[in-house]
Amino acid sequence: MNAVPPLLRLIDVTRRHGAAHDPQSFALGPLTLDVLSGTWTSIVGRSGAGKTTLLQIMGGLDAPDTGRVVIANPDVSNGATGSPDVVRRFDIGFVYQQGVFVEHLPVWQNVAVRLIPAGVPARERRRRAAAVLEELGIGEMLDRRPASLSGGEQQRVAVARAVVHQPRIVIADEPTSNVDADTGSAIVNCLKGLQTRGSAIIVATHDSAVSASSDRCWHMESGRIVDE
Repeated sequence: MNAVPPLLRLIDVTRRHGAAHDPQSFALGPLTLDVLSGTWTSIVGRSGAGKTTLLQIMGGLDAPDTGRVVIANPDVSNGATGSPDVVRRFDIGFVYQQGVFVEHLPVWQNVAVRLIPAGVPARERRRRAAAVLEELGIGEMLDRRPASLSGGEQQRVAVARAVVHQPRIVIADEPTSNVDADTGSAIVNCLKGLQTRGSAIIVATHDSAVSASSDRCWHMESGRIVDE
């Protein structure tokens, strides 16, 4: 029986911040990692350990200095086999530490923006946005403006926007930081739902409740994974 191929693979990836001749300039790596469909991976470690850099490289938001990142074939480090923008648009949902919204648009349109490139009609975009907002416990805020929401509500909207297109990979950078327990639980439950439908969830976190949901937990120090 053939082994299931990884959904995401890093091969000898490194990333430098600083001068090339400085041995302390490595922000990441070298790292070789595999992530499978339907799994939850948490990344823990102190601030500055390299968690955000790793997530950005996994998601194609940053490029490695050496090595390759392969996401569900195409290879995001090689535009000839698949545009990174196309991969991010359809295969990846990214939850940032700070959500950025189009303030003059209602919540549902901020969420549904990820569906426009796929040609989803407006009525269906609204329906899908409403469904994921309801799952996150803020379905009644569909027509509100983002500025009128609390910080926790805005974070739920940010998660909804990242997952509304049912991406195969969800990458989240501290998704439950600075939110209350109810919001954190709603976010974890939403991501767990995607995991059960086959998505790979990758989360950088300081929240023990989030890491407890993991299939595996990578502990980072100085840009390397030292334990899992």
